[in-house]
Amino acid sequence: MARFRIDQINEQVLQTLADILRTVKDPRVSGLFVSLTGADVAKDFSVAKIYYSVLEGHGKSGAENNGNTENDKIENDLKEGLKSAGGYIRRELASRLNLRVTPKLAFIKDDSAKKALNIAGILKDIGLGGSLDGDNENNNNNENIDKNENDKNIN
Repeated sequence: MARFRIDQINEQVLQTLADILRTVKDPRVSGLFVSLTGADVAKDFSVAKIYYSVLEGHGKSGAENNGNTENDKIENDLKEGLKSAGGYIRRELASRLNLRVTPKLAFIKDDSAKKALNIAGILKDIGLGGSLDGDNENNNNNENIDKNENDKNIN
């Protein structure tokens, strides 16, 4: 029963923080597409680990050419912005949620999407994976269907 309550609180904290992040005025945070991927609140509500990811590249093409230094700078700025806005975010969380204790927030970068894309790219390179976008597979299936229909019309 206790685990169910913690899961509900994790979900509630995550949804509330997503709303709060939209109101943060720090340009290091508000200027990026930040996605909260998970929340893990301790049983005693003392600490909440908030997992986030950021859309990389966001229209700047020079990031790939210089060894991702621009993306690293953006990620570091975002981390500092979240740390700087932590007091505001925690205060807003306390006012929106009715918890006995408002947890301290620890923001942790979630690299699972980047790792998944890397693995998919490796699988594609060795010929075990399909396309990364899924469109090529559908196009190939449509071409096969068209060929089968043409073969039927000829016979």
